[in-house]
Amino acid sequence: DLHSFPTRRSSDLEMEQTDKNIGTNVSLRFMPIKNIELGAIASYRHQRSYMDISDITSFVGTKYSDGQQVPHSPSNTFSLTAYCDWTLDSLGKQLSLTFNHFKENDDDIFTISTSIPSGSYYRSRCSSESDYLIRSLKLDFSLPFPFLTFETGVAYTHVHNEAYVSDKRILMGLPRSWSTDYDYQERTKAFYLNATKTFFQRLTARAGLRFEWTALRGRDRIDVPVTDLTYNPYTGTMLSMNSKNNRDYSKVLPSLLLNYRFKERQQLSLNWYMGISRPNFYYLNPFEVYTSSTSIKTGNPALLPSTSNNVELSYSNGQGLNAVLYYHHGQDMIDWITAFHPEVYQQANLGIPQEDRNYSYYQVAFERETRPLNCYDNDKTGLYLRFQHQISPQLSIAAEGDIYYYSAKSLYDPSIFLSSHIDLPSKVTMGRIGESEGVYLPDLHGWGKRLALSADLFLDHRHNLLLNARYDQIFSEYVGLTKYDSYANFYLALRYSLLKDRLKLSLVAQDPFCQHILNGTKDYFNHRDVERLNPHTHYISLTATWSLGGKTVRRIQRDTKDTETQRAEKQ
Repeated sequence: DLHSFPTRRSSDLEMEQTDKNIGTNVSLRFMPIKNIELGAIASYRHQRSYMDISDITSFVGTKYSDGQQVPHSPSNTFSLTAYCDWTLDSLGKQLSLTFNHFKENDDDIFTISTSIPSGSYYRSRCSSESDYLIRSLKLDFSLPFPFLTFETGVAYTHVHNEAYVSDKRILMGLPRSWSTDYDYQERTKAFYLNATKTFFQRLTARAGLRFEWTALRGRDRIDVPVTDLTYNPYTGTMLSMNSKNNRDYSKVLPSLLLNYRFKERQQLSLNWYMGISRPNFYYLNPFEVYTSSTSIKTGNPALLPSTSNNVELSYSNGQGLNAVLYYHHGQDMIDWITAFHPEVYQQANLGIPQEDRNYSYYQVAFERETRPLNCYDNDKTGLYLRFQHQISPQLSIAAEGDIYYYSAKSLYDPSIFLSSHIDLPSKVTMGRIGESEGVYLPDLHGWGKRLALSADLFLDHRHNLLLNARYDQIFSEYVGLTKYDSYANFYLALRYSLLKDRLKLSLVAQDPFCQHILNGTKDYFNHRDVERLNPHTHYISLTATWSLGGKTVRRIQRDTKDTETQRAEKQ
């Protein structure tokens, strides 16, 4: 029925993925004079993935069976950190200069083949290419004085994201294709200043201020065939649509830490800080990627950074007990939002003029469209407890728990999610969510609870054979605008060290009882998303590590001060 919205839509998706990885890294350290250290840390990784995906979607009495193959998905990543640390005097004053370079290239090619009982068919071949380039330069000063310690510095970061995707389809016998290219650049300049002072040998105060100024420049171009807009037979004519997204913003991020040391190693700390989280590149790329013939996933280049305000009150008794009372407030938080809208396909008589057509010439498939939005603010107030006890030289046990109250206020405006990008018949348009009924997300409230137990047991008197075990039970969890029901995870590891620590063997079992199954619910004004996800986190691994030189080799540890490359991680 073209005039009514389906009351139930179910999808059963199964994905099998095979990954092959090879990588190497190297660290170099050189001291030309006693108080200057020069160094470099470089790494390279090549990853190749193969995926086989099957999806069965049912709605309005029609079943769509999709088969999707990703024959190869290579990814090459190279990162380099070069640094210079200069110790200025015997008090520990230090100047550090750090340069980071990160480059990643991802190529994906996948095909979707769909069958429908009516005899209609759908075939799509999509290829995408993404290049991520991140460069940063940071100058830091550590200036300890007898009366006060200063830390200050400046930083410059340049992010460049280039991406391209093309999609060639055969839909109901009609060829259609489109392509999109996207160019995104982000330049951030930052300055920070921290001051630390100790009073009465027990109270330490640390105050900080960070200022960031960011300039964004985004451009995307979409080439679509005219048939997608007019329903005329495909003639090869393409229409180009260009858009720009330029925006500048600045953020001031203060922080304050107070720490008081009691007798017998007891400590009480009060920590307040503000933070910023920028969306990763996968969220920004504005590509409409068909994960099945009836499901679209697309990015959003207009995403704003999320900011947070955090307060933590911590206590440690110095004998294994730690407690943290915390509060978190987030603004412009990002979540993936889903809406359904009708996609109208011609089935016959393509030459009939638009004004003479009737609904018998159309098939309506309510597509599932998902994209990220700055759609909620949240508050999270909770108590975290952890107790660790050394029962004997061989055995140590720990228990930890977390209980919190979560509140998320929806900011979702449907007008920025959906738009009339095609000319639908009027009676079909009435069923389009967001144009007449409105799609709104209600607020979300509830209690989250988690409990974990762990133990470390040495199985020999020389402490060479160690057994680690940990069990996590999540009773309820709130992430974004989704509530997850109870699930659990069990971890077991056996580690053996021999030949004076030069050879280390490890046998690890993760989730052997398949308890890590997520059941999530996200409520909308006029529908509910219910998801059951089995990520198949269970595995068994055996690793062996050989240390060249053993304890005679001096280990190199240096903070790369990288804060941006995680935004390029595959989702």
